[in-house]
Amino acid sequence: MDLREFTERYVVRAKALQPAPGAPPDARLPRFKRDRFMVLGRDSERRAGDTGPVLKTGINLGYARCGPGKGFCSHKHPDCEIFVVLSGHWKITIADDTEVTVGPLDVVAVPGDIFHAAVNIGEDEGYMMSINMGTDTAGYALHPAILEELGLQAPVTQP
Repeated sequence: MDLREFTERYVVRAKALQPAPGAPPDARLPRFKRDRFMVLGRDSERRAGDTGPVLKTGINLGYARCGPGKGFCSHKHPDCEIFVVLSGHWKITIADDTEVTVGPLDVVAVPGDIFHAAVNIGEDEGYMMSINMGTDTAGYALHPAILEELGLQAPVTQP
């Protein structure tokens, strides 16, 4: 395999990434508006023709881009979720009452089945990487308070 073929099949160029189409239900609330970029995995959320590999790596790796004061709502996954702050400063809330402030290159590993949320507390746009287990969209459940705020009756979960 030559360099060109390798690059086309296995290299993701950040500049070529486009925000994923669609959004989770919490993005209907202004404070959870964000751009999501599918880097590895999450085949069903990728745009046709997206750059980079669609490998069966056993993980989903994505980036979130949020303005100041924005983030994502409290939710949980059956397996762990790992966050790596790429830029900005973030407050991550675990189990509704534990908060940790993190900055560039800090890593937070959230065990499975624990509600967690994040908000960009910096003054500039921030980026965070998330890593979930699986080969497509990571299963999740929204926090009951978010369901109530959205006016949803049944739990919103993804496989």
